[in-house]
Amino acid sequence: MANLVVTRTGNSIKVDFNYYFDNGIIDIKRASYNNSYIAKVHELSDHIVVWGSDNKVWKVIAPTGNTSKGYIVDSIDGVVPTDLDHLYSLVNTLFD
Repeated sequence: MANLVVTRTGNSIKVDFNYYFDNGIIDIKRASYNNSYIAKVHELSDHIVVWGSDNKVWKVIAPTGNTSKGYIVDSIDGVVPTDLDHLYSLVNTLFD
C-alpha cells in the first residue's frame, strides 16, 4: 500500500496520504497546498522536517527510513527517494 505521494503541478503541491489516512493515523485523505506553503526544510540525521506557513510541522523519511521518525514518502513527482539526502533534494524541488 502506498504511503505519502507528493506531486507538483504549477504552483500546487498535492499530497495523497494513502496508508496514513486508510489506517486512521491522520484524518486527511488528500490535500493541496500552494507551493509557497513550505516555509523551511531541515535535514536531521534520521528524518526531514518540513514547516508549513501555518506552522504545521511534517516529519518525513525515505522509504528505507525508521518509521518511528516520520511519515514515509514514496515519491515526489514520480521519483522514489533512495535515501534521506535524496529526499531532502526532492523536497527542495517543491520550492521552485
